[in-house]
Amino acid sequence: MNGMSKTRSFLIALLIIIGLIFLNFPSVSKEVKNFFYSISTPVQKTFNKAIRQTKASWEFLNSLQEVSEKNVRLEEKIQELMAQNTKLRELEKENDFLRSYLKLPAVSAYLIDLANVIGRDFQGIEKYILIDKGRLAGIEKDMPVIAFGNILVGKIVEVFDNFSKVLLVTSTNSKTPALIQESRTEGLIEGKQENTLSLDLIPKDTKVEKDQTVITSGAEGIFPKGLLIGKISSVESSEKEIFQKITVEPVIKIGDLERVFVIKKPK
Repeated sequence: MNGMSKTRSFLIALLIIIGLIFLNFPSVSKEVKNFFYSISTPVQKTFNKAIRQTKASWEFLNSLQEVSEKNVRLEEKIQELMAQNTKLRELEKENDFLRSYLKLPAVSAYLIDLANVIGRDFQGIEKYILIDKGRLAGIEKDMPVIAFGNILVGKIVEVFDNFSKVLLVTSTNSKTPALIQESRTEGLIEGKQENTLSLDLIPKDTKVEKDQTVITSGAEGIFPKGLLIGKISSVESSEKEIFQKITVEPVIKIGDLERVFVIKKPK
């Protein structure tokens, strides 16, 4: 029934169109035109109303489509702004982090580059971390690496384009000239397997006490003087030995490191 109704409406509309074309001929009398207009007007009104409704529906659908597209663009813009805001907050934290180091006298004569820790290896003899700065960022071998609080982490031992390998001060392959801050006695810090340090080359007649602070001496020319290494945890002396056996607990907690600073000498 619905199909027949649509067919009938189509035929009536077609007849009206044909009739309107026919009425344009000059030979058609006014009476015929008047008769045709009178019988076709209700149908034309209905037809025109349907056309207007259809047009309105299309316009409504188009407006919905435009609103939907605008919402998508707005959502994308919101996400972009959120990403930018997150990046700005992170940069602000990094700037605060950097500013805290620029006031340190031990590294004031050096350039400092912030880097993220992207890998760790504490299992082997050569303990190291990987950072996300390398040759392209101006990083070079033997540059010192420190953490927040002017704490010695280690030094660069291998450099790639976009990341570098840092030998930790706690590695058994690491040897760092150091001194006891309170007495100014110089020695050599070496890493131990159990994640501790030993302070060597301290004569047995030199007074050394527990909890004294050990810092870099700057004697080797790699590390700036005054970087914090650790605290003396035990002291042993023997008549048979020339040097004392001094154990140092490192301040640095490698497992907690997220960001470090690479110290660059100015060109």
